[in-house]
Amino acid sequence: MAAALIDRTSGRRRALAADCAARLVDVAPVVMRRVRARMRREMPDLTVPQFRSLVYIESHRGCALRELAGHLGNTPATASALVDRLVRRGWVSRAPDAANRRQVRLALTARGAERLAAAEHAARREIAQAIADAPVPVLLSVRSGLAGLRELFVERRPREDSK
Repeated sequence: MAAALIDRTSGRRRALAADCAARLVDVAPVVMRRVRARMRREMPDLTVPQFRSLVYIESHRGCALRELAGHLGNTPATASALVDRLVRRGWVSRAPDAANRRQVRLALTARGAERLAAAEHAARREIAQAIADAPVPVLLSVRSGLAGLRELFVERRPREDSK
């Protein structure tokens, strides 16, 4: 009897998880389109891949170029060209690894950190503006759901990130 209840409960959980996943996959591109549009208006010199690179480099200080390429889903050569542009703008510094001179380590410069902070502020402003007229219970529900997503995807780190 208990096994049947657990099977029904886990079946419901899987169905609910699938529904949540479908809704998230549907809404994420819409949100990103709004953010990209705002960034293009306010920061035409910063592309979304560059923004994603700055975020990754900030949170993985001293990361290898190959790690950034993996995060972006690019080849090391493509990531290297992107990093070259960030270095030319003075947003990223590139230094040889002390243990392996063929490997490059990346870090944000002070100027890059300022640029990233401005881009994050613009993105937050755009999203806040888009949801400002929602009823308070909806906003509270969204906030709670996003906190749960953060716990699942950021604080617990998905298995793929730990390889």
